[in-house]
Amino acid sequence: MRGAQNLLRDFEEIHNRTKHKADFREFIRESNLEDFASGPDAPILVSTIHQTKGREFDNVFLALSRFPEYGDEAKRSIYVAVTRAKQNLRIFCNAGYFDEIESGGVNRQHDGNVYPAPRLIIMQLLHKDVNLGYFAYRRRAINSLLSGQELAASDKGCFLGQTQVLKYSASFLKKMEGLKAKGYAPSKARVRHVVHWQNQDTDEDVKIILPDVEFVKEGNHEIIR
Repeated sequence: MRGAQNLLRDFEEIHNRTKHKADFREFIRESNLEDFASGPDAPILVSTIHQTKGREFDNVFLALSRFPEYGDEAKRSIYVAVTRAKQNLRIFCNAGYFDEIESGGVNRQHDGNVYPAPRLIIMQLLHKDVNLGYFAYRRRAINSLLSGQELAASDKGCFLGQTQVLKYSASFLKKMEGLKAKGYAPSKARVRHVVHWQNQDTDEDVKIILPDVEFVKEGNHEIIR
């Protein structure tokens, strides 16, 4: 109930003058439950640092594994992450990013266990991970997709039935090569966001999808080719 009230409140703030049913349906379709839930029954949000910018949470669990070079940009990203916490902050890392930082009320623990590689890895694709120009050739299929809808995933992209609706970018294909070397293969995907992107070259507005893609260790799951 509280989440629904928060949803209505946010919609009224955005559309504070004229309200249309079509706008409300689109607002719901492009929203996630965690955007409006609060209190003890709120769901756990798993997100990248970039996607949490501008938001705050009572409890934050920050995982830093194989973080990029510890330069100014990385420091700014970590600062964004740690300042999302309003009450409790727990940081899990496998490097000495915070060894030189001293602060009151900090409890440090060392875990010397060696853990096996996970069976499943889920990657949230961003604009840089998809071929944006490809969506212009898949308008009809993209228009039928909704957030949360399941897709098939392969080494080339994502499919709705036999129709390819997403093509990976060159940079994401390089990421996939690293996963393949460790025995992972794409299994399936789920539409996370359906958004509009404006092509700066043609000034054309194109609807695109940004999915979560699941990679599993071969031999542990049926692999969809």
